[in-house]
Amino acid sequence: MLLLAQATAFAQAADAPAFEVTTIKPSQPDSTAGPLIGISGGRITLTGFTLKLLMVYAYWIHPNQVAGSSGWMDSEKFDIVAKPEKAFLPQDQLRRMLQTMAADRFKLKFHHEQRELPVYVLTVAKGGPRMKARTPGDGGPGFRMVFQGNSLPGRNASIAQMIFVLQTRVVDRPVIDETGLSGSFDFDLAWSRDAVGDATGPADSDAPDFFTAMQKQLGLSLESRKAPVDVLVIDRAEKPDAN
Repeated sequence: MLLLAQATAFAQAADAPAFEVTTIKPSQPDSTAGPLIGISGGRITLTGFTLKLLMVYAYWIHPNQVAGSSGWMDSEKFDIVAKPEKAFLPQDQLRRMLQTMAADRFKLKFHHEQRELPVYVLTVAKGGPRMKARTPGDGGPGFRMVFQGNSLPGRNASIAQMIFVLQTRVVDRPVIDETGLSGSFDFDLAWSRDAVGDATGPADSDAPDFFTAMQKQLGLSLESRKAPVDVLVIDRAEKPDAN
């Protein structure tokens, strides 16, 4: 990780990947939609995204890892539709293209800093993981993780994908992966509403709290610590021209 190194959202490298066509429009003032992400045929649609949330998704980080945002960067929402030249690109490549787009259209510049923050460290609990490991070509369902109230079914999902969803929707701090687990898994996670986060839906008095659910249902443990974390500090950004 770079310390105090000037950067521009990955995009100044000569071979930075870019979308073929991108449209950005302010969200409707009365719209309550979002943030929503849709990927179809390689085209990615982001609805109701602030610049800060765009950085969170493009760099797969926790909101606490974005510093220096203020005013419109945190409050004004945008609807973004981006189409690459080739369809069905891997999700990590689409995110790199979003990094390029943020530097180009939002004139985003930032630098990295190491800051000690409260984190959760994810490890394998005693007894081992309780998720179903997937193998290539096993005929199981493709990747899917969609919140259903206070539950999160995961299909063909990696630990990194799980962490990103949890730390942007459920837990209040970055999550550091120390599980050592690779590959992808099927799992079903459900917890009580008043345990953590902003998940919606009726509370289930019989459901365990989030941390107990992680351990008993997935065989994973979250431990609270403080640790040095890479933080993206915004130096400059501009509102994009609508098109």
